[in-house]
Amino acid sequence: MTLGFVPFSTTLLTQYLDQQISIFVYSFNAILAGIIVYALYFYAKRHPELVDKTVPALIGRRSGRRIIVTTLTYA
Repeated sequence: MTLGFVPFSTTLLTQYLDQQISIFVYSFNAILAGIIVYALYFYAKRHPELVDKTVPALIGRRSGRRIIVTTLTYA
């Protein structure tokens, strides 16, 4: 649902760039999407049997940090 909200929040931001609420809505949506991606990563990390053995980078420590840093920087 968060990804479906991206076009709305982006349009809202472009039309009302000078309004603080549009910036808040866009940032909130980006942070929420990042939290969901991190939750999926954390779940896959806790249940390695669900991840294909050819994807070792998904379980690495750097991936979690990258998700958090990207979310905080982007939003």
